[in-house]
Amino acid sequence: MQTIRIQLRESTQETVELRYWLPQKNNYESRRLKLAEIADLLKQGERDYYKLLPNLPGIGQQLFFWLDGDGRWLSRGIADCRGEGLVIAIDTDKQLAHLPWEVLHDGEDLFGKAG
Repeated sequence: MQTIRIQLRESTQETVELRYWLPQKNNYESRRLKLAEIADLLKQGERDYYKLLPNLPGIGQQLFFWLDGDGRWLSRGIADCRGEGLVIAIDTDKQLAHLPWEVLHDGEDLFGKAG
């Protein structure tokens, strides 16, 4: 079983540092993500994730594509682990901890895995 580790830490009020370790690499890679790109999800998570029935597949897709970014690092890492099993370990805090990270999986597969 392979593990992709993701660490998200707020670096400013506007950005998050994403650190990720792919199974085949010993060192992490890093990039900055803009919180404004998921501002609606952050508000929704704080407001009504546990009260209403939000569009969980849509949230999962949005989170996946936000993490994956233009470089598609997460998609490549998942593709490299096919057939071996995969764990994605997400370490985060503050407002990002309130997001429903479990919806990166749609019940059958990870979003973006086929593409």
